[in-house]
Amino acid sequence: MQDMIDVVNTSESVVTDFPPVSAEPQNDLGGAITYLWSAHQNARNTVRATNEELRTIRTKLAEQLHQVKGSLARAGRDGQWSGFLREHKIPRATADRLVERHEKTINPTANCVSESISEPTTEDVQKLFASVWPKLMRTLRSRESLDLFIHLLKSHYECGEITDRGIIVLAPAAPTVCQAQN
Repeated sequence: MQDMIDVVNTSESVVTDFPPVSAEPQNDLGGAITYLWSAHQNARNTVRATNEELRTIRTKLAEQLHQVKGSLARAGRDGQWSGFLREHKIPRATADRLVERHEKTINPTANCVSESISEPTTEDVQKLFASVWPKLMRTLRSRESLDLFIHLLKSHYECGEITDRGIIVLAPAAPTVCQAQN
């Protein structure tokens, strides 16, 4: 950690220490620009290295906190996890977030669906209809508007590709295009 502090302190002094002034102003300006550009590049590389070191430290910290939490944060331990964090002056939210991030690296598919998605049952379709019908009834007030809606729904279904996110229309939504395919 002391190395990182020393690196930061040396990069600050690089920017404030300008090269000596020469007799020609153009050479002065060019030299200063070259010097500052070099300082800029060095500082950028230092920041990049520091960020990588910080990432490595967080990863190791998360791994070790995960181990400690596994032994201290169980039922019947009387808040030993919180006491441990308080003793070491680590905010609980930060520690829990690091532990959670580490758990995701151990088991990356923990939040994924493991079962296959099956065809909806008749009861599922009836529930969907019961939830959608009141709004449709308020919007489609005439028999003609209801017939048009049903026709458009049927034509989009027949002209589209069914995916896990719904129906993707492959042809224009005009009813005549879909009727020509029938």
